[in-house]
Amino acid sequence: MLVIILITAVIILGVVVYYMYFVAPKLNPVNRAEILLQQDRVEEAIVELQKVLDAAPYDIYTHKKLADLYQSQNKDELAAKHFERLVEINRFNNDIVKGDIYRHLARMYLKKGQIDKSFEKFYELLKEYPADSESLYYVGFIALGQEHFETAYKYLEQLSRQEKNNYEILFGAGISALQSQRSAEAINLFKSALSVEPDSDITNIALSFAYYKKRDYKSAMNSIKPVVDNSNDENAMFIAKRLLGFIYVEAGKISLAVKQFDEIGEFCSDHNWEEELRFTLYDLGFAALLDDKIELAYEHWNRLYQLDRNFRNIQDLITRLRKEMDSKGSKFEEQKPVVSETSLWKERAFPENFVWNICGLKSETRVDIGMIISTGRTPVVREKKEHEGSDSPSKELDFDSLYKLDSENFRSAAYRLCEKLGLVIDEILTTYRESDGVDFLAYQKDSKIKTLVWVRRWKGTSVGEIPLRNFAQAINDAKAKQGFFITTSPLTGSAESILKNLEKVNVIYPEEMLKLLKGVV
Repeated sequence: MLVIILITAVIILGVVVYYMYFVAPKLNPVNRAEILLQQDRVEEAIVELQKVLDAAPYDIYTHKKLADLYQSQNKDELAAKHFERLVEINRFNNDIVKGDIYRHLARMYLKKGQIDKSFEKFYELLKEYPADSESLYYVGFIALGQEHFETAYKYLEQLSRQEKNNYEILFGAGISALQSQRSAEAINLFKSALSVEPDSDITNIALSFAYYKKRDYKSAMNSIKPVVDNSNDENAMFIAKRLLGFIYVEAGKISLAVKQFDEIGEFCSDHNWEEELRFTLYDLGFAALLDDKIELAYEHWNRLYQLDRNFRNIQDLITRLRKEMDSKGSKFEEQKPVVSETSLWKERAFPENFVWNICGLKSETRVDIGMIISTGRTPVVREKKEHEGSDSPSKELDFDSLYKLDSENFRSAAYRLCEKLGLVIDEILTTYRESDGVDFLAYQKDSKIKTLVWVRRWKGTSVGEIPLRNFAQAINDAKAKQGFFITTSPLTGSAESILKNLEKVNVIYPEEMLKLLKGVV
């Protein structure tokens, strides 16, 4: 009997071992999928892996396996779903690296034309890999194409230091610097770009215009001459010739300017460029006036009037100029002389976005990346304490010394506080209640960014949504690129909520302000 029991036990044990080591593995979907993949039966393997997810939807290894398989089949839509699921699950390790998943998704979104989603993933990548060249490139150029010039400059300038011989990056960084009012940085970047591609028409034009904006007319002339003399692009040549004409005007070389505009007129006539000829005749009239050749100015403007009597204010100009010529110094008509209009003519010669409009970097597809940038930025903020109410004033910090200052000394302290932030005060503005605050127009010492500053020493209150919105509007009214709201008071919950949407507004919170005031009061 014992023998029978032992034999039965051995048989059962054998069956169990056989099942566990031979049958069960074959029934396991993961193992079956591996076997099918070895046999190149990919579709069947995918079915087995889907069974795994049906039972364990958070299995990151299976999601990664499916994403890779779909990607190998060029089924990016299906692959993206599994990469996105990995992002949602948010469990990464040495085998499934967060950076790799984000990079796969960013590239897929870019391929599908989902620029905003691609930007978001590359932007996220930079938080963990701040020197990642691919992420710097796409964040920089997408931001540039969407006209977020400050963001574009930040990342492209960094990349230009990593890729010192890449023309595209150097030029893109130069354009973003120019558009964010960093003329000196733009000049250096354009010069570096030209060291890589010295015959680039657009870079020479951009460099010349940057010098022109800085009133360095000698350098502007030298930069534009290669395009004027050697360009094979007729459009680039016209732009360069016209820019050179205005450089001569600003440099006081009026006779050269008249000659230059004359040549442009002939150039336009030879090419049957009617619209460009109208602009040139308009320019010629003003250049002739500056050269004291009133009859010649009238002749050019009269020709323009015959071509297009509705061109700008030509009808008014030609009427007034005719009266000036007929009066011959008498008091025939008391009016401002037409030559007084030349300042406005020079001011409007080139739009603020002149180079930007011709450089070819503006994206035709418009997407909203502002929210991604604003929520991803790291302003100087304090951490909210657990005992603080969202809309009630926090415990007062020790600003007694600041509160006791009279208006004059408070303004002086605020001035020095701005200096600690690296700001150079350009103008002290009128403030509604000088005892409570002081306003400045300033620029950043290193970057020359125009900045509006409000310093407020409010007591026993909180900064609400309305003051922040008013400040954002004031920044735009002042045509500033950014603003600093420096306050002794905490922000309400609603103010904190809307701050992320006010891209130009930077808040210096009470704790940070107190640190900056050390040694000032």
